[in-house]
Amino acid sequence: MDGFVIVNGELTGYYGEEKDIVIPNNVKMIGAKAFNENKIIKSVEIPEGVETIGFATFAKCASLKKVEIPNSVNSIRGNAFSECKSLVSFEVGTENKIYKSIDGNLYGNSKDGMELLYYCVAKKEESFQVPEGVNIINRYAFTNGKNLKSIVIPNSTVTIGMCAFLGCKRLESVEISSGMEYIGWDAFRNCSSLTSINIPNTVFEIGMQAFRNCSSLASIEIPESVIEIGSDAFYECPLLTIKGKAGSYAEQYANDNKIPFSRI
Repeated sequence: MDGFVIVNGELTGYYGEEKDIVIPNNVKMIGAKAFNENKIIKSVEIPEGVETIGFATFAKCASLKKVEIPNSVNSIRGNAFSECKSLVSFEVGTENKIYKSIDGNLYGNSKDGMELLYYCVAKKEESFQVPEGVNIINRYAFTNGKNLKSIVIPNSTVTIGMCAFLGCKRLESVEISSGMEYIGWDAFRNCSSLTSINIPNTVFEIGMQAFRNCSSLASIEIPESVIEIGSDAFYECPLLTIKGKAGSYAEQYANDNKIPFSRI
């Protein structure tokens, strides 16, 4: 089959020039990085029988717009579709027991609910409300989102994964409901238009570089529940003043990192 490298049912690479790909029927697994950084492909149709999409399989496929996932897929491994800046649609078989598409975005079952795996970052919508029931926003879920200006995150969400909103340069406002516990490494890094975000009093940790280069962010209130802030979490935020309670961890962090602090 032209361009496909298949070994014992595993597709390990593609060297063809087709833009619209149909995975061959004899494939059971699409291996790690099989299409990684492919600049040509625009759509992928995965047939029934494929069970696994490997690590970073389609990561950084700059032209990829549409992905069709069958009922048989039961494992999508880390970073499988990360940093695919042209994505507009996932379609998932209606009888798939683990994964589903809601409004074209990809979701999966998690231990305690549902995980938002990948938002189609080339969509034209400027606002998005994470569905109630989502408890994890996956790493790289919104990375380099082109048009989003506002996000609302529900009570059910407890974790924002690493690099979840990295490089969403038009993002201005994030509303986080009570229930959030952890904001991951680089979660909002390079969100250069971000001016408004709240940290609820259920958050206990803000990861390394979580808000690095949020150059428009002028203030953020950090509650007493936060007991850990990673290094460079607010690096390259020249306008920032941290607000919080006197004697809090937030005040200590601000002082240690020479960030202006305002007691509330």
